[in-house]
Amino acid sequence: MSQARIEAQGEVSSVGMMLKASSWVAALEAGAVTGAIGGVLMMTTLVAQAAITGYGALFPLNLIGATFRGPEALVGGTGVMLSGLLLHAVASLVFGTMFSMAVLRRPGLAPTMVMGIAYGLLILLFMTYVVLPYANPIMRQRVIGAPGAWFLSHVAFGLGVGMAPLIKQFFRSRGGARSFDLPES
Repeated sequence: MSQARIEAQGEVSSVGMMLKASSWVAALEAGAVTGAIGGVLMMTTLVAQAAITGYGALFPLNLIGATFRGPEALVGGTGVMLSGLLLHAVASLVFGTMFSMAVLRRPGLAPTMVMGIAYGLLILLFMTYVVLPYANPIMRQRVIGAPGAWFLSHVAFGLGVGMAPLIKQFFRSRGGARSFDLPES
């Protein structure tokens, strides 16, 4: 049986440039992957800093879990740790996808890495001064007390999301969700 190949059609964006649906899908896929990479890099720096300073490697997850549990979250426990991990993973995926969608064009890797670091530092400011004071004041106190680790973790996140062009190129080259085969009638 012969196959007909159906490709996603282009659409005009609000700024009038022609974008293929495949670009959007690749950006979403790349955003999820680079957000996850950035989140792992970020958590790795925070876990290392916590372990080195004697708080214990799981302390960052407990601190994030304090968003839901309050001060008793610092004692720890599996539920607190898992809620912190889930919140961190979701935030990483959302922020990674937002970055990837903002960088639809294919700039070189170096400029995107610099933009990723700048984006990570903007997230640092947003989280420190807008979100944490209301959502998790306990974590805000801790990050103000350890600005070096907080800074480095956001730089690490930015390096992760800065890989978006490489990941997008991979998803564009493999086809994937952007096209599908239908039998000819």
